[in-house]
Amino acid sequence: LFPQIPATILPSLRIAMVIAGISMSLGLPASAWSGIAAGIERYEIPAIAVGSSRLLSAAALIAAALTGQSIIVMACIVLAARIYSFVLQFALVRRAISTVRFRLAAMSRSVVRELFGYCVSLTAWSASMLLVGGIDVLLVGRFDFPGVTPYSVCSTLIAFIAGIQTAIFGVIMPRAATLHARENPEELGRLLSKSTQMGALLLLFTGLPLVAFASPIVGRWIGQQ
Repeated sequence: LFPQIPATILPSLRIAMVIAGISMSLGLPASAWSGIAAGIERYEIPAIAVGSSRLLSAAALIAAALTGQSIIVMACIVLAARIYSFVLQFALVRRAISTVRFRLAAMSRSVVRELFGYCVSLTAWSASMLLVGGIDVLLVGRFDFPGVTPYSVCSTLIAFIAGIQTAIFGVIMPRAATLHARENPEELGRLLSKSTQMGALLLLFTGLPLVAFASPIVGRWIGQQ
């Protein structure tokens, strides 16, 4: 995929990819805990766990980069931060609902069929979204490997804006589902109208500073090369 990668970093890159894969796989069962928090409308639980872990991860990665640590060390930092997030989220869920238990005996064929059907559709959705917004870095790395760094910085800034939107408006989805289940189209329409207006204003106020100061931000981040 990336023939321009220097041969000297290939061994460490392979190990880092394995560590990253382990980190992602651990997140699959841990997603059940965030689902419980959303089900009881305790959105602060995943916000605290994920937010604090990302702040710690960012600080540790900056320190590792400034001290010249390897990409393996950075991958381990990301893995440790994610594990911290999973453990903290589980502890907060247990504190909110002390009766929460996870047992294999709760699994049944009907549950497995339902999860399988959901995962098949979700896999198709995720693959489609990968083609839309996830394969761009791969293409840059394939055809212009030196450009990966500035392109990734710009993508991170865009993800920052999208993350703010998701964090604020993600809690609207369960509320909308509740209104739909109660067959309350008037209230659902008002919710859609207000959230759309607020979303547009938020996008404007978060995006304009990055557009206006894009050059100094990127230059400060990765230098003027």
